[in-house]
Amino acid sequence: MNNLTELLVSLAVAAIPVIGAWIPKELLTNKKALTLVQVLSPLANAAVTAAEQLGMTQEIDGAVKKLTAIQVVKDGLNSLGFTSTDEQTIANAVEKAYADLKDSLSETYPQKTIDQEASNQDKVAAAAQAAADAVKAQLAPASVAPQQ
Repeated sequence: MNNLTELLVSLAVAAIPVIGAWIPKELLTNKKALTLVQVLSPLANAAVTAAEQLGMTQEIDGAVKKLTAIQVVKDGLNSLGFTSTDEQTIANAVEKAYADLKDSLSETYPQKTIDQEASNQDKVAAAAQAAADAVKAQLAPASVAPQQ
């Protein structure tokens, strides 16, 4: 029984350096993963918001906005030292951010449709015509000489 106890103690003492070397490595890996998770969501939110704003100003479609947001997140992660992040993970984070922000984004950055663009052009044309009519109305009485 004494030999068995001594054998177990010897094995435990021999395993301590191996376990001691493994634990910091695992903690560092998990810390990096935790940091990635903490950083990915805010980056994705910011990228989706920027892509939506770009979609409004440059009238780009959803697929281009998504690719733009993914690239912005990739660039942000690269600048933070995450050089080998899975693109599917980034795409998933962008899609989640869009789903979370969809309602507020559509209110803040309304996207123009073809019908809205045509309607806006009609409104601009009507406003221009009204301005021209107003100018003509002001000029017409001045050009007519008073009769005596």
